[in-house]
Amino acid sequence: MNNKDMIQVRLKLEDDSWHGAGSEGIWAKLIKPVADKAIVEVSNIPFFSTALSFGDKILIAFTNNEVVFESVVERGGHSTYRIFFQNPNGDEVKTLLRFNELGCDWESASFNGGKLFALDVPPHVNIYDIYEMLESGEKQGVWMFEEGFVGHLLDGDRAPSIM
Repeated sequence: MNNKDMIQVRLKLEDDSWHGAGSEGIWAKLIKPVADKAIVEVSNIPFFSTALSFGDKILIAFTNNEVVFESVVERGGHSTYRIFFQNPNGDEVKTLLRFNELGCDWESASFNGGKLFALDVPPHVNIYDIYEMLESGEKQGVWMFEEGFVGHLLDGDRAPSIM
């Protein structure tokens, strides 16, 4: 990703979240200007937001010299999870390569003395296989995980009708 072609968007987060962050910056690429606003596509995996995933198209506004999220225009079908290694030992990337083999991508950051990974699950990847792996790792004490935003259609869900 070439950040010079990207717009950084500020997302307000829930005040009572476990991570304590009040906001998060995400990268987005311009899709279309709309008056004094714009439609952009989320171009990285959010670490803390529970409202967005990679590939979502969102409306942004320019407020007080900041670019802020206003609303979702179109979902990209991706889902986001967060994986936290409380006591990293250097094997985290090797462990996460299993998710890459299934078609997922991730980004990492140091957080509270541990290692935090934002995991992107694209629409074509079986969300149930990924969730099973996430639960298994947590049960084995390898990591803790949480759901960010689930954009996959789940069993029993139907695609939204356009009529």
